[in-house]
Amino acid sequence: AIWISLLMLIRIRLRVNLRLLKPLLRFGLPLTIVGLSGTFLNAGDRFILKLFTAYDEMGLYEWAARMSGVLNLFVVQSFQLAFTVIGLKTIREDDTSLHRKVFRHYAVLGGWAALGVAVLSQELTTGLRFVGADEAYLRSVSLVWPLANGVLIYGLCVIFNTLLYSASQ
Repeated sequence: AIWISLLMLIRIRLRVNLRLLKPLLRFGLPLTIVGLSGTFLNAGDRFILKLFTAYDEMGLYEWAARMSGVLNLFVVQSFQLAFTVIGLKTIREDDTSLHRKVFRHYAVLGGWAALGVAVLSQELTTGLRFVGADEAYLRSVSLVWPLANGVLIYGLCVIFNTLLYSASQ
């Protein structure tokens, strides 16, 4: 891929079209800001927490965040990718029945998934003791339930955001 890129760079004529700069910035700058802020919001809590706590507490929080991140990876992100498209295609001015149904089902099933992650994290963390993990990691299990609920609430926000996107169109 590197050789092909170098060959293409040799063969093309580089030029700057200033007329495209304004629409490119207008479209690309908000996307860049959203991407950077999303990264900061997902990992920024660890940097802020580090200002107030020691490294061992930080490690416990990181372990709990990774456990609740399983819910984010398998439930919330896949739901977000699918529902944003489906929700925008099916919404009408006066009919939001799909969104209400999806909200109810997602809240119930996502709640069970969050509970399952919290319970299974206890089992996994307990099992890690047998391979040499420190006993202190068992304290991190109490953080998984609130973090998993935060991830679940983020998934519920996706439904509201879809309604807001459709209202602005």
